[in-house]
Amino acid sequence: MLMLRYLSRQIVLVLVGVAILLTFAVWITQSLRFVPMILLQGVPLDDFLLLMLWLLPDLLLLAVPAAFLVSVLFVYNRFIAEHECVVMKSAGCSPSFLLRPIVWVGSVTTLLLYGITLYLLPLSMQLFREKQVHFRSQYSRSMIHEGEFNRVGNFVIYADQTDGEGGVRGLFAYDARLPHRPLVITAQEAVVEDGPEGGLQITLYNGTRQTFEAGEKQPSLLEYQHYVLQLRPEVQAYTRKSYEMFPHELWQDLVSGDRQQAQKSLREMVQRLVMPLYAVCFGLLAGVLMLRGPDSRLGRQRAIFSAVAWAFLIELLSLILLHSEGWGMWFPPLLAVFVVCFPLLWAIFQSKGARRHDAACHILKSKEL
Repeated sequence: MLMLRYLSRQIVLVLVGVAILLTFAVWITQSLRFVPMILLQGVPLDDFLLLMLWLLPDLLLLAVPAAFLVSVLFVYNRFIAEHECVVMKSAGCSPSFLLRPIVWVGSVTTLLLYGITLYLLPLSMQLFREKQVHFRSQYSRSMIHEGEFNRVGNFVIYADQTDGEGGVRGLFAYDARLPHRPLVITAQEAVVEDGPEGGLQITLYNGTRQTFEAGEKQPSLLEYQHYVLQLRPEVQAYTRKSYEMFPHELWQDLVSGDRQQAQKSLREMVQRLVMPLYAVCFGLLAGVLMLRGPDSRLGRQRAIFSAVAWAFLIELLSLILLHSEGWGMWFPPLLAVFVVCFPLLWAIFQSKGARRHDAACHILKSKEL
């Protein structure tokens, strides 16, 4: 009927708006953690924004269930405050019938979240990790700060004065690329330039180069007037973590991996199956509390507070059990299914108007025609 379509449309509009606001707010806070990457690594702004773009699927998994809870509470609170709910109940519509928009929108939202958890999330995490490792392996002259000991790969470089354009006065460098043969290099003046393939080229003038050989008491000293030091980026190898794996890869770890890796893969798989259920779970919980509570302003406020509190406790309990050992990892799916089914079954069997539901809906549809 038209009222259910109207409620569904309002839920979708509020859901999209709140989800965008929550995702953007969390995205900004997460992006601030990587601002030093721009300042220290010299990462271009467009590359940095592309890196942050890969965080959106993970943030959507956190924002959408909360946004769905807020949208249901907002729409149904207005639906009750404007006495539209009273009219629908007086016509014989049961609370279970009024929960249909939540079921419709929640089911579509849950399917979209499953698409994110099963495909977009591991893909985005892989791209994010690759970009992050690539940027951290790149060197830039902006990494050299005046009056500080700056670590550049296996080098420690100290610059007494810098002019902001690559010129340095009073440079000290410690080269630990060969642990058994470290080097100490000093220079009165130097020019730091960005080298090819993300490296650094440091041209040194009027300094010394000391080599410490293993087993020797005295270092070998070399004085120079012109010396060129090449710092090439290091290729960092890394192993993919469980949150970067697709479902079939997690299943392979469960079958053929060691016990510790199998537990991590099982925990990750269960978490991906549980998180999308939060949306429809929180929505039904909010709808039931709003429809079964008093129609007064105080009753609506209590229902809103109860829905938020129960949603917080459910997610907190799921996270605690999910990261526990043994049987706890199998409990979150049962908990999620139970919480999803319980409000709907409760609304159906406890509704006083359930017997008059079909007849009332038939009358309302005939009036619309």
